[in-house]
Amino acid sequence: MIRTLFLLVTLALLAAGSLWLHAQSRPPVRPPRPVSAVGPRSIFAPGVVEGASRQIDLRLEVAGRVAQVAVKEGDFVEAGALLVQLDDAMQRHQLAMLQAELAGAEAQLQRLENGAHPHEREEAQAWLAAREARLKHAELERDRAKQLVDHSAGAAQELARWEAEAKALKAEVLAAKARLDLLLAPPREDELAAARARVDAARARVDQAQEELRRTRLVAPAPGEVLAVHCQVGERIDLTDPQPVVILADTRRRRVRAYVEELDAVRVRLGMPARVTADGLPGKVFHGQVVEIMPRMTFKQVWSDRPGERFDAKTREVVVELSDPTPPTAAQPQPPEATDDGDLVYGLLVEVELVPNPSPPDRHAARHIP
Repeated sequence: MIRTLFLLVTLALLAAGSLWLHAQSRPPVRPPRPVSAVGPRSIFAPGVVEGASRQIDLRLEVAGRVAQVAVKEGDFVEAGALLVQLDDAMQRHQLAMLQAELAGAEAQLQRLENGAHPHEREEAQAWLAAREARLKHAELERDRAKQLVDHSAGAAQELARWEAEAKALKAEVLAAKARLDLLLAPPREDELAAARARVDAARARVDQAQEELRRTRLVAPAPGEVLAVHCQVGERIDLTDPQPVVILADTRRRRVRAYVEELDAVRVRLGMPARVTADGLPGKVFHGQVVEIMPRMTFKQVWSDRPGERFDAKTREVVVELSDPTPPTAAQPQPPEATDDGDLVYGLLVEVELVPNPSPPDRHAARHIP
C-alpha cells in the first residue's frame, strides 16, 4: 500500500515537472499590434561626397611639352580660364605663314575684281593712238608712192617699202586695240571662281592652324575647383597617357551619390528625405533629399567593408541634394544635427539613410503580427 502511494506521488511530480519545463521553453508572448502601425524601414546605402556636378577629367588634345601650369590644386576657376599651356612656337609660326598666304590670295582676288590699273589703261590707249598715227602716216606715204610709180624709176621700190610698213603698223594697231579691250573688259567668271577658290583654301588652312594653336591650351569648360593637377613645367604630355592632366569639379554645393543595393532599389523615390553621416565626423548629421535616380542598375562601386557585406550585388545610383542649414536665431536656436556641408570633403565615404514616406494606416486590417 505504501509502495503504491509512493509511486503515484513520484509520477505526479514528474508530470508537474514536465509541464513546467514545457512552459519555460515557449517564446514569450508579445502583445499583438496591427499591421498598419508598422512603419516602413529605412534604406541604408554607402555614398560618396561630390560637387554640384560630377568631376571632369581634362586632357590635352595634342602632344607637347608643358610651358605653363596656371593653376594649383584647390584653386577655383571660371569657365574659359587657362589651366595648362603647351609650348606653341611651331604652331604660331605655321599660323603666321598661312596668314601671309591668305593675304596674298585675297590681294590677287581683289586685283582681279578691280580690273586693270587706270595708268595701265591710259598707257594702252596712248600706245594705240601712237600706232594709229604711224599707220595713217604710212598709208599716206604709200598713196603718194602709188602716184609716182609711173614717173620715177625708184618709186616702185618706195611703194613696196611703205606697203610693208603700213601692213606691219596695221598689225600693231590691232594688237594695241586688243590689249586695251582686255584692260577695259570685266573679269571672267571662271577666273573669279578660281581666285575665290584659292582664297577659300588659304582661309581653311588658317582656320586649321588656329585650331591647332588652340589645342595647345587647356582651359576650364565650366566653373569649378581644381581637384588634381598631374603635370609640371617641362614635362612632355603624350596622348597615350591614361591619367588626366587636370581634374575639375564644381564644389560650390555638395551632393552625395549613394549606391542602393538591388533589394531596396525599387523602393527609392524622388523627394525621399535623407540623413548623411560619416565616420570621420562623429555626432554630425547632414540632411537632404533625393533629387535624381539612375534608371538602371550597375555593378557595385563603393564598399563599406562591414561584416556580411555582399560584394557581388548590383546597385542603383541615387543623388542626394543636401539642404542649406537654417541660420540660428535667439528664439529658435540651431538644432545640434543641423551642420554646414563644408565639413564634407569631396570624395569622402559616407553612410546614407533614406527614410521612406510612411504609408497611410489601413483601417480594414484585421490581421496582427505577433
